[in-house]
Amino acid sequence: MRELVKSGLLVLTDTRDNGGILEKYYLPVAKDFRIRLHDIEEADEGDNHKLNIVRKTINDFRDQYLRSLGKLADEDVDQQLFFAGQLTLNDQEAAMLKRELMAVIKPWQEKKNEDTTNANIKRYGAVLSLYKKED
Repeated sequence: MRELVKSGLLVLTDTRDNGGILEKYYLPVAKDFRIRLHDIEEADEGDNHKLNIVRKTINDFRDQYLRSLGKLADEDVDQQLFFAGQLTLNDQEAAMLKRELMAVIKPWQEKKNEDTTNANIKRYGAVLSLYKKED
């Protein structure tokens, strides 16, 4: 578990004392993980593997997003949600925003539509990221 947390694949969500035993509860940072081992194995020894995984995930998102936009009619493109910008926050505000974003996305991430034959149910891609910009 420690290695999964250290690598950023799991986050500690709760701890409870149960008769002197500390129980720790974790959640994955994503519903699905895709790791292309051959791409990571090709990286130089000094490369940061976590950075390579993030880079591949962002590239996959970009490719899927652009393919999706390419299939939409012009009027439907405006209905897509996309925000890329700069926020000016202190560390406390950034932490609060992160908690708020996770609180919004978590129920949707955990939602499972069992009726996969329903034509009204479609898969959606989503990427949320909050990071401190380097000047």
